[in-house]
Amino acid sequence: MEVRPYLVLGDSDQRFLLERIEAALAAWREDWLPGNTPELRLLPISQPQAERWIAAEAGEQRRVLLGCSSGWIAEMGALLTARAPNAAGATGVPELAAQVGEATLRGLAVGVFRYCSGTAPAKPQWGKEAPPETWRRPGAGAAIYSCELWPGLPLILALSPELVAASLPKAQSAGREPLVAVRRAVEPCAVIVEAVVGDTEIELGELSQLAAGDVIVLDRQLDDPLLLRLDTGDPVGRIHLGTADGKKAVQIVGPA
Repeated sequence: MEVRPYLVLGDSDQRFLLERIEAALAAWREDWLPGNTPELRLLPISQPQAERWIAAEAGEQRRVLLGCSSGWIAEMGALLTARAPNAAGATGVPELAAQVGEATLRGLAVGVFRYCSGTAPAKPQWGKEAPPETWRRPGAGAAIYSCELWPGLPLILALSPELVAASLPKAQSAGREPLVAVRRAVEPCAVIVEAVVGDTEIELGELSQLAAGDVIVLDRQLDDPLLLRLDTGDPVGRIHLGTADGKKAVQIVGPA
């Protein structure tokens, strides 16, 4: 059986993560795209589909994956290079467009990684590896979005659970006040307690031959207090047996 953490990001974490990503997108848009490019809108998705992927990653499995269609790079490059003077008549324009398109995505992958982790990744690598299935499970802690730069130019942005965790603010224990006092927080919780008369050890052969009327000698004297403990085995206190309202009861006489 596979054991894995289950993480659902709260609203504040979602907002904080989106602010980081949107800041990275804004910086990338200013560096690479024309001034009239509309703001990019991120939409969470669960089934990312793309033909090409570029990965920016560092240690501890922190990864950014960007996915696009096979024609995305050429189209993006053509949109950008067409703004250069006399680009339409220059030789090698398709090759230049492809190079510009690839550089654009590399810049975005590095930017998102930097804004989310505060560190630089290794050189981004192209491939066909989509976000693994483990990222798409409920509670995996990954973040996967789609965004469209221009009509017909959709882009997939995926952050690994490890990168998402590194992006979120770390809780500071010093000076933090709990939402509810510990005592109030545990008061409604039910626990099982046991009154233990005593303990002893017997052999399995003896245990198998026990019958009604047999006597088992325990490790306590007759007037010794009994032990009150949780069902987990943790002692709570020492007790005496008695009755209350016609039922068996115990009275606490001291700590365990």
